[in-house]
This record gives sequence, C-alpha cells and structure tokens, in this order.
Amino acid sequence: MTPEMLLSSRLRGQFLTETADPRTAAAGLCGVQAQFLNAALHALRLRCGDADPNRSLIKLWTLRGTLHLIPPEDLPFYCLRQGTPEDAAQTEIYRFLDTHSRSIGKERAIFFAALILDAVRNGVDRKETLRTLCREAGMTDFEELHVFHPWGGTLRELCELGLICFDLTPEKRILPCPAFAPTEERKAMQELMRRYLIHYGPVTLQDAVYFFRRPKKILRESLFSLPVTEYPLGSDVFYALTPPEEGNIPPCLLLAGFDPMLLGYEKADNPILPVGHLRQVYTMTGIVHPTVLLDGRIAARWKASPKALEIIPFRRLQARERKRIAVQAEVFFPKKQVRFAEK
Repeated sequence: MTPEMLLSSRLRGQFLTETADPRTAAAGLCGVQAQFLNAALHALRLRCGDADPNRSLIKLWTLRGTLHLIPPEDLPFYCLRQGTPEDAAQTEIYRFLDTHSRSIGKERAIFFAALILDAVRNGVDRKETLRTLCREAGMTDFEELHVFHPWGGTLRELCELGLICFDLTPEKRILPCPAFAPTEERKAMQELMRRYLIHYGPVTLQDAVYFFRRPKKILRESLFSLPVTEYPLGSDVFYALTPPEEGNIPPCLLLAGFDPMLLGYEKADNPILPVGHLRQVYTMTGIVHPTVLLDGRIAARWKASPKALEIIPFRRLQARERKRIAVQAEVFFPKKQVRFAEK
C-alpha cells in the first residue's frame, strides 16, 4: 500500500469521491457528529449533494458522548435497549451529573424523565415548553440545573435510552424514537467496526481507539472478529476489509468543522494534516475547525460569515490553488465573497 492508495481509499470510503444519499452516508460513517448542526449539514452536503437529510436522519447522543446524525433504523447499534423512564438514573449522563454535584436523586430523576417523555409522546416538541411543564410540576432551581443541564440533562438521559431524539430543523424539535429491538453489545460493536473499516479504512488500531473512545481490548476483539487484511505502511500496520486502490484525489475540498476525515483517525498521525498545523485545526477546547483540503493535504482553515467566506492559509497559496478554493466556494457558498487572509 502506498500513501496515495491510503488517501484515495479513505476519500472514496467516506463518500467524498463517490457520493451517496444522506441515510447511506450517515449509516456508513457511524453517524455524523452534530453538536454544531450546520457543520454536520455541510459534511453531508459534501457527500450527498443537495438531498434533504431531515427526512431520513435523527439527532441524538451516540459515539463519544456526542450528538450525531444517524438513520432511525440504526438506533439498536447505539442504544443497546429501548429503556423506560425508570432507567434514567442508569444512564451515562446521570452518572456524570451525580459525580459533579448535580444529582437530584433517582426518584426525582425518574419523575421528570416520565413527565418529559409523556409530554413528547403527546406532541410537545419544544425544549422551552417542556421546561415550563417541569416548573409547573414543582421543578426547583437546583433541579433545573440537572434536568436542563447544558450537556443534555434529562433530555440526554431519554436519548441514551432510545426514547426521544431531535429532528434537524433549527427549532431542534423533540420527537419520540420509533420502537426497536435490542442488539447484543458485542454484535453492535462488531457491526460498527465493520462500517468503520469499510468507510474509514484502511485504519490502525489506534485510529479505532481515537474514533470510538473505547478500550483497546474491546476494539481489538471487534477488529479481529472480522476478515481483515493487514497493510503495512512505514512503521504502521493498517487494517481493511477490501484492498486499497489508487483513485481520484479531488484538487480541493472544503471540509466541514468536525469532519469525519478529521474525527476518524488519530489526529497526530492523520496524513492529510501537516503536524505543525495540528493546533490550528484542533483547539484545546475540543473544537475542530473547518479546513481546506488541497490535493489531499490540509492547507488552510475557512470561516463563513453572513456575507463572506474567509480563508486562513497555513502557507502561501499559489494562484491556481486560490482559484480552486474560489470554485468550491461558489458551489457551497454562492452568495458569499471569498476573502483570503494574508500569510
């Protein structure tokens, strides 16, 4: 395997050279990270054109304790069972709040989880309306710090239990999840690993650890339960389910913030990112900036404002490279003026 084969295989697997519909793309990518919805929508538009993802995807907390867009039928792979409000105190976010002085006790947690779920099932789909209902039911100021915690609170507890989700509208409407059958944890992890190998591969075991945020022992078991082949490159060993091939490497891509091409691999070893520019892309506060991929290497960041698309180069850009960026900007941001910051 050559570096060119590695890159072209990843671009193809991630639907950046062969596009797909939103449902197929989000399923293959193991969800699209979406704590900033506009970033997720741009990531999908790169891969799916102008197809409307709101008709086929839902939003809830899945991998890495982060909001993702997924197809509804993939719920069994992320929520291993469809729980009840009585399970609210067994969720990851409840345990986190409990250890950070935001616990309201199991009885009250169950009470508010049941109240919110009943309201959502009866058509209440706005967070502020649910907040009002909880206050009318006696929610105290301290309890509100748990129930409507900025990191999800009771809404996230219900998402983790596969009971509610969000749509993709700016209003963030809250919806009941469809019913689904449980999946055994080992089988769910094996299926996600299979998709990861197909659509992110070739990958190293350390890449998988970075992506899934799961113990290496569990991921190694899932990896080698599949018919993988090893592909040495330099001092690393990569794994894939299909042979890597040389293919098309687009001259320019405006990658989204938190793009799968950056979240899918150990950041310090990602061949598309020059090591010296790592902190210009990944911030210490967990932000992953939108970037410009030129001939398979990140050469700049971009930032959209109401009237302009600002390009912040990491090196001096040639005239032909600026033209490529301008062409892509016209596709995705046709009404914005392209501005290049000085390097």
